[in-house]
Amino acid sequence: MPSNPHDRRRAPRRTPAFTLLELVIVLLVMVGMLAVVWPNLQRPLRRTTLDEAAQMLRDAIDENRYQAMLLGQPRFIHLQQGSSELLAGTFAGFTASSSGGLPLADSSQGESASPRNAAGATAGPTSPAAVRSWQLPATVVVSQVRWTLDILLSPEEDPGTPAGATDSSPAGTDSLLSDGESTLASLASSGQSWWLPLTASGQGRDATIELFDTSIEETLTVTYAAATGALEIRR
Repeated sequence: MPSNPHDRRRAPRRTPAFTLLELVIVLLVMVGMLAVVWPNLQRPLRRTTLDEAAQMLRDAIDENRYQAMLLGQPRFIHLQQGSSELLAGTFAGFTASSSGGLPLADSSQGESASPRNAAGATAGPTSPAAVRSWQLPATVVVSQVRWTLDILLSPEEDPGTPAGATDSSPAGTDSLLSDGESTLASLASSGQSWWLPLTASGQGRDATIELFDTSIEETLTVTYAAATGALEIRR
């Protein structure tokens, strides 16, 4: 006689592995852990932005040093406190651009005449007199520039020349850079600014440039040796 189906033992109902409440609790714990750990993870990631800015500064100096020697014309790199933009060009180029006679050449277009391209940006075959710009990462700004030496270039001193004095040579590059640098300083519209000179011989002025990342509040220092063109990057 067949058994009554109502007498059969019903199989136990399967319950889900996690209830909705348990999933919410696990999710909240994960979010809390991420909130604690993320700042520590973000800082090393942000440091790469500073490294990228330092590399762009290095490339801007290297390229303009090369252009100065190639064209036989002194060039200047303009650094503005609190700005992420670097400007570079000749004395005539800056004078023309300040009066509105010469537009800026964006370094993000085209190929450069330099032996290597600037990081993330190089200018195309623009006029040698054009003022070119390099845009650092948005969170990185120039905070300070300190001149390592008080003299623009190291002149050859004769025994009768006092220490630190320079010989005034009418046709010399030293006097050209000194006059140009003082004139260019008057072109800065606001804030503190610096002009890094690069002569036709590839020399310039020893400088220590500080880059500041506003997102992580860290500073990276780039030291430029004018005699050799070498740059040292340190935190």
